[in-house]
Amino acid sequence: MSQAQQVGKRLIVADDSRTVSKLTKLGLTAEQIAEVVDLPLSEVQQAIA
Repeated sequence: MSQAQQVGKRLIVADDSRTVSKLTKLGLTAEQIAEVVDLPLSEVQQAIA
């Protein structure tokens, strides 16, 4: 994986974490967030923890 791809992946992960955080504050469950943002439930749960 090139350096640009690695940077891009880190940005996507950071953006996903911010999105999960915002949706959690709105009261959505981990299951609802996983469905809405199309992420595995385990990733959403890890971002919430």
